[in-house]
Amino acid sequence: MNGQVLGRVSAALNAGLERFGLAQPADSQGARKASFLISWLYIGSMVVPLILYSTYIGLIRSPGYISEAEIVVQSDASLGSATLDLGLFSASSGAVADALLIQEYIQSLTLLLLLDDELKLRQHYSDASKDPISRLDSDASREAFLKFYNKRVQVRVDGSSYIIHLTVEAYSREFAQAMAERIVKEADHFVNQISQKIAREQMTFVEHELEKSNARLHTATAQLIELQKKNELLSPETESATLSGIIASLQAQLAGRRAQLSASLGYINETAAEIVSQRTAIAALEKQIVSERAKQVGGDDKGLSDLYLDYQAAQTAVTVASDSYQVGLRALEASRLAASHNAKHLVQVSKASLPDEALVPARLYSIVTAFFLLHLVFFILTLIAAAIRDHRDA
Repeated sequence: MNGQVLGRVSAALNAGLERFGLAQPADSQGARKASFLISWLYIGSMVVPLILYSTYIGLIRSPGYISEAEIVVQSDASLGSATLDLGLFSASSGAVADALLIQEYIQSLTLLLLLDDELKLRQHYSDASKDPISRLDSDASREAFLKFYNKRVQVRVDGSSYIIHLTVEAYSREFAQAMAERIVKEADHFVNQISQKIAREQMTFVEHELEKSNARLHTATAQLIELQKKNELLSPETESATLSGIIASLQAQLAGRRAQLSASLGYINETAAEIVSQRTAIAALEKQIVSERAKQVGGDDKGLSDLYLDYQAAQTAVTVASDSYQVGLRALEASRLAASHNAKHLVQVSKASLPDEALVPARLYSIVTAFFLLHLVFFILTLIAAAIRDHRDA
């Protein structure tokens, strides 16, 4: 009986292969033998694997429930923009970088270990009641566990909207939802940590620069005060104006004395006491004017002109340091404002779903796909067998 069935299968396969020139004619000497070889090849490469695979998919494979969620990274400074702009990227490039950063974190060993500690992932996925092919080995290494995890947790980033699509597969509907919710929560915490860290680094940098500006301001101010104490002079400009006024007054007095002397010489002898007194007063005024001018331009010691250059350099240093300090204060305030406005978080476009039915495995699709793939394998093996037979007959 089995021989008759096998013969009919062999005849049908051989007839089909003859159309492609892969089978021997019916009147050839090895026709019967070739037909049986083709039949066994068909059974071994097509029928048996399909039966085994269909049995596993249809009867043995443990059902998998899929929970889905959609999230997007957003900043408080731009509620209408799906962007986590960290100040290093433009709007679009920053959004891509942020989404990819979240994708890498979700698929990282760090998050896996955290989820395993809180949700007991290894215990769930290595449940002995599930089929041995789809479940995780109870003694699997971290690397094997991460590989298994990334097969059950899929993350995809939309290239246009930068929305992150998350799918989680688990053996129970409640666990799948709980796991997806926990992943979203941890990803949100990760985003907050990153944004806060960057804000802290910016604040630390600005505060450090402000401290240096404050130190420069104190140093410049101390140098100016020391210069004032050393020369007992508050401001060369004020002192110079005062001396100019004194010199102008002395010159006016000198001009008056000279005019008086010239008038007196018209009727008084040069040796008269009055003339001598006037000449003495004129000489005193001239000496005083020379002394006051020496204070302005300087002699052997520094005059006001030289001191003015020193004071101007010291005052310029104080002004520059003060301006730098004011800029630092404004930068610090701007950094604090940016830190408060640029807090980053995840927005859930769609929350983690609670699946109604198991979507894994897709039994009909899987079996049909296996059917066509196994037929392709059988056809390739038949080509190889035909080539070997032709070579041997030659």
